[in-house]
Amino acid sequence: MANKTATVSKGLLQLVTDLCKVIMEKGIIPWRKTWQSSGRGGPVRENGKDYRGVNRYLLAMQGAMCGFISQMWIGKKTALKQGAIEVNGPGSVIFCPSGWITTKDATTGEETRRPTKWIARKVWNVESIVWTAGSEGSLKLEEETTVVPVAEADLAAHPLMRKVLNHYFDVPTAPRLAHGGNQAYYSPPKDHVQVPNEGDFDGPSAYLVTLAHEVAHSTGHKDRLARKGITDSDGFGKDQYAFEELVAEFTSCELAMRTGITDTRENTKAYLLCWVSRLENNPEWLGKAAAAAQVSADYIMKGFEE
Repeated sequence: MANKTATVSKGLLQLVTDLCKVIMEKGIIPWRKTWQSSGRGGPVRENGKDYRGVNRYLLAMQGAMCGFISQMWIGKKTALKQGAIEVNGPGSVIFCPSGWITTKDATTGEETRRPTKWIARKVWNVESIVWTAGSEGSLKLEEETTVVPVAEADLAAHPLMRKVLNHYFDVPTAPRLAHGGNQAYYSPPKDHVQVPNEGDFDGPSAYLVTLAHEVAHSTGHKDRLARKGITDSDGFGKDQYAFEELVAEFTSCELAMRTGITDTRENTKAYLLCWVSRLENNPEWLGKAAAAAQVSADYIMKGFEE
């Protein structure tokens, strides 16, 4: 069966791109907070499962813009079944698959199931819903109740990110890691990750998310995930290069969310804003970059156990 790519209407793609641009221009970085709750991770469904792909970033941005503490987002029908009285407030658009196709690799025989089309639906943060007395308890609205000061949160969260990155490098086929100098980069020909010494950064978070960004690039190596932005880069500032930068930055942010680091580097907003013009011309990039970042983060954490 021929391979097909899932389609999303240009209107929906432009809506998402415009939302991201507005939020970033307002200075809101959804994965950066001045507080840290006791849990970690990103937006979740009512059953506790993570939202993935571009939906994860859309909900994180909407939640940050509205000041929600809860990470739980729910559809209107489900909310009403759970005892909601009123579902209003600032909801968020997410993408959902509509129709599936199964493709089979001619060489390995492996089957892959992919969506053929995406549609938009709306979900609401549980904090914006009016509930009947006691009904919200079934959704565990207070799944993260302990608020930790930022300084303490950093100390609590950093070991997990370090363990994840150490796990990635602790295999014979891992790229080489070196510290020193004043540049952070990944060299595909040498399969080499280089970052300045940790003490040269503004703080532990800045060091770790920068390292995670370069590690994300290394997952695109031909012997790993073989992303074109790494295997066949078209040079600084061009399309493949720009797309790869989005993938790496989203991967870094994804790892930060998964490991509980929320005080990420100050220039994230400016970094992403410099590629907004590319998103305007290529609105489909956002969803594709977010999906690629999920795969990259999963690859980095493959086999990791706390």
